[in-house]
Amino acid sequence: MLHHCADFLSRGLQAWEGEAQAGMIAGIRARGMGHYFTRFNGVSDGTVVLEETRLLGLTDFCQVDASHSGILFSRMAAHQSETFLRKGRFDQTMTDMAVSA
Repeated sequence: MLHHCADFLSRGLQAWEGEAQAGMIAGIRARGMGHYFTRFNGVSDGTVVLEETRLLGLTDFCQVDASHSGILFSRMAAHQSETFLRKGRFDQTMTDMAVSA
């Protein structure tokens, strides 16, 4: 199923050394098709294990209560993205419940 991506995924990513600030938003709601193909050890978004989202050299990191594809529709992920782009850091005081409609 992974074909040409298997080698890349098994090696993992190198540390971020670029000039631009980089942040990572990780989902922590395990939903989706991933559980049909593998067993996740630890918290995941149903596709990626939370531990795998940690990349050396990131400016900041946050997690949201969303599945892998659900991050696209998450108000919290949108809020965190905007905050990171404006301030260079995620809003660590916010939770999913705190973002108003």
